Amino acid sequence: MASNIRYLSTRGESTGASYDEIVLRGLASDGGLFMPESYPQVTAEMLESWRKRSSPLKCCGFSRAASTRLR
Repeated sequence: MASNIRYLSTRGESTGASYDEIVLRGLASDGGLFMPESYPQVTAEMLESWRKRSSPLKCCGFSRAASTRLR
């Protein structure tokens, strides 16, 4: 999976891992959990448009917002 998102440890010692690296490692070397460096920006308008959608469609909307941020 190719992605520009980098992942950091919740304990602060492991930084800059790729998605492929965190899947293979599981936990960070410092024992922390991996979290993305940043999250996509979701506007109030986007949230409102997702309000009445089913859960799968909400996921599609969020995924689209995330992939747009990476371009």
